[in-house]
Amino acid sequence: MACHQSSRLTAVGFLGPVILSLVLFAGCTEQLETQTNAQDAIQLAIAMRSWQQGKTEPMDRAMEQLNEATVLFLRSPTIESRLAWQSAWISAHNNFLSASILYAPDIFQRIDAWPIETGFLDSLPDYPGSGIVSDSKLEITTTSLQEQHQITDASEVSLGFHVLEYYAFERDIEDFGSDAPNYQKRQQLVQLVAELLLADITSFSRAQKVESETNPDSYPLLLSQIQRRLQLMFSELGLLDEQLPRNSGAAQNVTIQLDAIAELLDEPVGLNRFLIALNPESTQTFNATLLEAQTLLPAVGQPDEATSSRLVLLIAFLEQQLGDFTKMLPAQGEI
Repeated sequence: MACHQSSRLTAVGFLGPVILSLVLFAGCTEQLETQTNAQDAIQLAIAMRSWQQGKTEPMDRAMEQLNEATVLFLRSPTIESRLAWQSAWISAHNNFLSASILYAPDIFQRIDAWPIETGFLDSLPDYPGSGIVSDSKLEITTTSLQEQHQITDASEVSLGFHVLEYYAFERDIEDFGSDAPNYQKRQQLVQLVAELLLADITSFSRAQKVESETNPDSYPLLLSQIQRRLQLMFSELGLLDEQLPRNSGAAQNVTIQLDAIAELLDEPVGLNRFLIALNPESTQTFNATLLEAQTLLPAVGQPDEATSSRLVLLIAFLEQQLGDFTKMLPAQGEI
């Protein structure tokens, strides 16, 4: 009996250190996992800051070039200066789309409001007295353009990229010459819109830098930001046929945004790693769908009806897939 009791005491004595070791090991494992997650968050923040900076700096340069090209055209409205103006507009808008991919569109209502009602801005063949330019009682000032912007309807746009797009791509060059009615007021409006757009883009760049340094990044947040952008793209695709400007690159705006999303999936940001941890098969499907959407549109010109319909389906499927990934997230929203 004493022998059995001694054995049990020995066993208890032996298990004590083992249990203590397991507890310590579990604590170390938890601490290591916490440190690893913290390191991952730091690496993501560094990668995101670098990626965003790589988008913002070209946007800033392109915006300065657009402002310069606008001034040069207004100073000398020729075919050559107009082509340079159009090229500068496309470059600036493309760079803006890439740099703003992770931001909610409602903060860009002064920058990228679209579609626009052109008769709200200027005279039309059937309505020679329409628009801000034709209104003799309305002066062209910063305050007046800001007050008129979307004053009663979202399409009543007097600020941003698409005002410049209208004048760069759709108005006749002669409308800027001294023989055209209201040409001075038209030139004044275009120049002021370009200056205000440059100021708004500069403010966005500064705010973005501050945000990247103060707000924490996470893969779940990145996931939701991309999903939001896909939702916006889906809603805008339906407007292309109805509100298509002469700028033949309008449909290619979609490809630019998809390319930016693809960059975020790859290293160094590496959203794919996060998605694979959630579901490898779904990640493979998502990447294949994104690649098809990226390569679907023609490099130049507008897509045919079948291509447009296919693109709408692909964008909708991509957004749905990201929604499915979101449902896979743990309750805390982190892995």
